[in-house]
Amino acid sequence: VEMQCGSSIAAVNQAAYRIMAGDAECIIAGGAEFIPTVSVLLTAQWKSGSNKIYIDTTGDDANDGLTKETPIATISHMNEIVKPYDTVLFERGGHFRGQIDASTKDGVTYAAYGEGIKPIINCSPRNYADASIWEKTEYENIWHCTEKVKNVGVIHFDPTWYYGGYDDLWGKMRHIGMRGFKTYADLKEDLEFYSDYNTQDLYLYSVENPGERFIDIECAVAGNAVQVDATGITVDNLWITHT
Repeated sequence: VEMQCGSSIAAVNQAAYRIMAGDAECIIAGGAEFIPTVSVLLTAQWKSGSNKIYIDTTGDDANDGLTKETPIATISHMNEIVKPYDTVLFERGGHFRGQIDASTKDGVTYAAYGEGIKPIINCSPRNYADASIWEKTEYENIWHCTEKVKNVGVIHFDPTWYYGGYDDLWGKMRHIGMRGFKTYADLKEDLEFYSDYNTQDLYLYSVENPGERFIDIECAVAGNAVQVDATGITVDNLWITHT
């Protein structure tokens, strides 16, 4: 509600309010007029019962998350316990996996606390640099991921995790029907990949097992980093990646 001093304001629960703006002071009462020349902007987002929920990589989902001393640990658990108009605070410097579900709970704020770099919200389901989940196919240097991965659009190899890391190593996605590509057998260059939308199978060209070759492999999969269908959602100071 924007109020210009000197105008009349209808009754607001018949209560009186004092507003300080610089050196000017306004006393507001229901239906009263006030004199100082100053504009003030009041925003009311508070709702009874709303909480702050703290998330820290050293936390525990058995905690209540209501204080910095009792943080929870995962986005998945946060999605379960957050309520409308809560404030969710991720610890700066932390690295969190998952997608934020803001689809049904209005007025939630997702932000950061503490010091250091912004909290990383990494939408890759896991680190795929695991030799046990990659198997050879019948084609030379083409590997198949034995874990189903839904609609991969980006593969990031050994991320440096710093802002503006544009010189990092990325895979090259191939599409059926483009430049003669028909099947994963047509992967020919190092780190080309094909993600089968229907079967959720992922194929990657690599001169050796990708899980042994790299320390970290991150995949951007189907879905939104923040699924927003609710109203009044705020996302602030989060480093969202692989989405």
